[in-house]
Amino acid sequence: MANIIGTKGNDSLVGTDDTDTINGKAGNDTLIGGEGNNTLKGGAGDDYLDIDFSSGDNLLFGGDGNDILLASGSSSFFPSTIGNNTLKGGAGDDYLDIDYSSGDNVLFGGDGNDTLSASGALGNNTLNGGAGDDTFYSESDDVFFASGNNKILTGGGGKDKFVLGFISTVTTITDFGGIGKGSNPSPPTLASLDTLQFTQSEQTATNLQLTQNGNNLEITFANSLEPKVILQNFALENLDNLAQVGNILFYGQTSIKDSFDVFNANSTQSTVFRKNTVTFLNDLNNNVKGFDNSDDVINAQGGNDKIDGKSGNDLLRGGAGSDTLIGGRGDDVLLDESDLTGNNLLLGGDGNDSLSTSGLLLISFLQGFKFFGYSSGNNTLNGGAGEDTLSARLSTGDNLLNGDSGNDYLFATGVFDFDFPNLTSIYTTSGNNTLNGGAGNDILNVNLSTGDNLLLGGNGDDFLFASNDGPAFDFGFTTSGNNILDGGAGSDSLYVDLSSGDNLLNGGNGNDILSAFFASGNNTLKGGAGNDILISGNNDDTLYGGTGTDTFVFNSFNDGIDSIYDFNATNEFIQVSAAGFGGGLSIGSLSANQFTLGTSATTATQRFIYDGTTGALYFDQDGSGGAFTQVKFAQLFGGVSLTNNNFDVIA
Repeated sequence: MANIIGTKGNDSLVGTDDTDTINGKAGNDTLIGGEGNNTLKGGAGDDYLDIDFSSGDNLLFGGDGNDILLASGSSSFFPSTIGNNTLKGGAGDDYLDIDYSSGDNVLFGGDGNDTLSASGALGNNTLNGGAGDDTFYSESDDVFFASGNNKILTGGGGKDKFVLGFISTVTTITDFGGIGKGSNPSPPTLASLDTLQFTQSEQTATNLQLTQNGNNLEITFANSLEPKVILQNFALENLDNLAQVGNILFYGQTSIKDSFDVFNANSTQSTVFRKNTVTFLNDLNNNVKGFDNSDDVINAQGGNDKIDGKSGNDLLRGGAGSDTLIGGRGDDVLLDESDLTGNNLLLGGDGNDSLSTSGLLLISFLQGFKFFGYSSGNNTLNGGAGEDTLSARLSTGDNLLNGDSGNDYLFATGVFDFDFPNLTSIYTTSGNNTLNGGAGNDILNVNLSTGDNLLLGGNGDDFLFASNDGPAFDFGFTTSGNNILDGGAGSDSLYVDLSSGDNLLNGGNGNDILSAFFASGNNTLKGGAGNDILISGNNDDTLYGGTGTDTFVFNSFNDGIDSIYDFNATNEFIQVSAAGFGGGLSIGSLSANQFTLGTSATTATQRFIYDGTTGALYFDQDGSGGAFTQVKFAQLFGGVSLTNNNFDVIA
């Protein structure tokens, strides 16, 4: 242990690898600490105190003067400064830096206009600027080792600036000074007006999310997993950006712009303040309109709100409560995802709109999916004219999705994390949903659902899915409800592949594909009018070809006994897989010597046996040989007369 004392001059003092006390006294001193739990005192003068890369618990006191205090590391990949350090700047304009450290640090700027930086720091850090106009930095480009620990920032008196980049931890500001209400801030307000500066590209006014949680205001950004910024004891109505003065600088801004407006807590006005701006409503039951020919962003809080964007490309967010969002003419985005219990009505109107009442789940490169909760409300989404996307995924409610005219995409699915295949990263949807595509070539999807859903394609060439994703199936997760899929007019494709429920598939008019490939339920497939392809599953399915020239597909002889109705032996086919059936089948038309009428094979080459009296259809891998017992895989009704020409062999 060493006690190192400087002079009244400008000293350069270096500690040992033990626990040292270094006192620079007067003068502009340089103090370098080593290993151990060190105490560095700059004293009067503009001092430089450095314990970078130390593993000890150090105390740094700048004293009077404009001092620099460093307890930082090189990057968050290698946070080599790991101790719990205390840095006190004292009087003067000081710079305190704990960038890329990993300990639990306390920084106090003291009197003066100080700069406190904790960019990339991983510990539970507390930053207090003290009196003066202080600047706080909490930025990081190192996303990969973001920590779950917290930062506490206290500006103290004066006009403080908090610079936040990638927000790796929950950041709490204890005494943020807001702009206040109205358009003419008072001199005392201006004297203590603080600024938040966000430096990441996604941190824009359009993505800004403000949520009043009791006495605290929580700040997040849409479509981001970054933790929230909490303004303690701060009301939403006291946060605003005016023409020349305000609280928030967004990405790319160098000066405050009038980029968002805030309703006062008791405001009942019926329109937003200005065109083409971002507006945050209050907790009342608001009935608010935007402007025609304006791209409005309107964010609700609590209450049962009705928000009409009118014409323009609008972004409407519902918030808590049962809300009605009306997009109007234009390409609109309507979201009611922050409250998971409301019964919401979303009306897209004319244009290519995106409507969502989905549960909350975001994607992180390293963490996979981060699940926040299911949506439990019974919501109605109407896309209107245009090519719309309607989403009610991760829902336990009974939702109605109407695409209307246009080529629409409607989905009420669960989610599977392909990058992190474990049982905790598969989330199913359990509501009984109705998806109505309407006119147009639509895609309707309820994959990974456990509810009983109704999918109506409407006019157009539609794709309807109540099937399963392969990796989720491997982990025992299936689309398990009893679903009804109706293609309607047009050449439609209906899929319940890998599902486990008893589903009904109606192709309707048109040349349709109906598939229950590898599905374990007892499914009913009805082709309807047109030349349809019906693909059986793994259990006892019922197949109706309907009018037209139809093809009935079997992938294996061992997938239950399927019932075939209205088979026309004149021009329809039974298609079988050479790989799935085996027995030396060759791709193409079935050879005459591989088919026979009767109840069993009479030669070693015969594979398919059809009992014309009962309609039973069998397969035998070795014909009259004794190694394999014939298996019944289909039952034909209606007195059908089959020949080998009714069979087609595929790979």
